Amino acid sequence: SHLMKIVLFLCFLLSSTLFLMAQNDCSPDDVILTSQVEVDDFVTNSNNCDRIIGNLTIGNPDLSGPTDITDISGLKNINSILGDLVILLNSQLKDLDGLQNLRNIGGLLDITGNDQLKDLDGLVSLSSVGGNLVILSNSQLEQIDGLKKVSKINGDLLIQSNNQLRNLDGLKNITRIDGTLDILRNLGQLSNLDGLQNLTSIGGSLLIRTNSPLDNLDGLQNLSS
Repeated sequence: SHLMKIVLFLCFLLSSTLFLMAQNDCSPDDVILTSQVEVDDFVTNSNNCDRIIGNLTIGNPDLSGPTDITDISGLKNINSILGDLVILLNSQLKDLDGLQNLRNIGGLLDITGNDQLKDLDGLVSLSSVGGNLVILSNSQLEQIDGLKKVSKINGDLLIQSNNQLRNLDGLKNITRIDGTLDILRNLGQLSNLDGLQNLTSIGGSLLIRTNSPLDNLDGLQNLSS
């Protein structure tokens, strides 16, 4: 009787806890946000979910044009993406505030064609990227300090055509890149590679070409393989 009530209560607590744990995964598995309305709708219906089982795409995956997304702060509960994070062709997005609790990306991180994005500070908690890291054609991107917790890249690292990029200091904790390292056509501000000073190992090829006013490779002094 009394014991039975306690057992039933404990069973209820356990099932409630398991239910709440199960609720943490976002739906659907792949989240594609192509407009501010879609961002807001996702946040409203997300039940404070914190893990995306598939990919999170902020932008038009079919490259049909730029989005009108200006604010992704509602994504602040997300701490893990098992697939890719793609931030693509958001011409009005000035910051990544809303991703500050994201710690792990299982797949690639691709930040391409975001014309007003000045920094990656919204990624300040990110420590693990399972695939390639691509930073491409972000015309106002000045620094990438938001990547400073990342210590290893399991794929390739590509930094290309970011003409306001001043330095690579956000990469200073990276010691190993399993794939290739390509730093190409960052024209205007990039004067040194000091942010790569702790890099000791690259699994693939190394290509550094047409970056101005870069005139030395001093930041690569610890690269041994």
